[in-house]
Amino acid sequence: FLQYFKTECFGRIVDFSFPDNYSFVDYSDTLKTIFSVNEFGAKLKFSYKEKFMKTFFGKYSLGSNYPTLFFNVTRGVKSNYGNFNYWKYETKINANFDLKLMGKVIVQLSAGLVNKILPLNLLYTGYGNYSGFSIDASNTFATMRMNEFYSDKFVSLFFTYDFGKLLFKAGKFRPGISVCQNVGFGNLNKIENHFGYSFKTLEKGYYETGIVFSNITRQSIAGCGIAIYYRYGRYSFTRTRDNFAIKLSFKIN
Repeated sequence: FLQYFKTECFGRIVDFSFPDNYSFVDYSDTLKTIFSVNEFGAKLKFSYKEKFMKTFFGKYSLGSNYPTLFFNVTRGVKSNYGNFNYWKYETKINANFDLKLMGKVIVQLSAGLVNKILPLNLLYTGYGNYSGFSIDASNTFATMRMNEFYSDKFVSLFFTYDFGKLLFKAGKFRPGISVCQNVGFGNLNKIENHFGYSFKTLEKGYYETGIVFSNITRQSIAGCGIAIYYRYGRYSFTRTRDNFAIKLSFKIN
């Protein structure tokens, strides 16, 4: 049973600054533009009966038939090498449900919390992955711009219904089809402590939907396709075309 647990410890001491004239007011009402971080923590993963495949690039996880659990905890220490005391907690669960002849459901539910008021560099950025025409990445918001949103607490849900080859059968050309629904909520305390950088928060909920055509072309054990996502809801853009994201998808078969 214990072999299905994986733990990792980490730590860092680093000085950093934020671009675009950003500054932050800390608890002492001091305006800061350069920050020091001294933090350490641990990561825990539990994946019961996880399966692996050997590739040219090393061992590749095929996941598990059971939910996979993750938990991270980070402690920031105020000292000669760090400006802030804080705790950060993140948890995540990945689950796949094989519906046999009806396809497969893939779900990721994640949440995070920071217990102190911190500069943007130490907050959550919302898993944004928009960058024009780029590679599709699972469990990210394809239409959300990088660093568009910041939160000190968040919850997100990534839901995919993978029909596989059930919907499209035309000889040897049998691409897979998946539909996706991604949702995120967040909050940021003391937004007035941040100056010189424009960003949004996620109180109203972020929504996007998508469709992925996989294995349009195949080579050995991998296939590539196309993914199309659309952003809607309170954070959608005025111009319809700005709400779309088109990405190249890759899948290990």
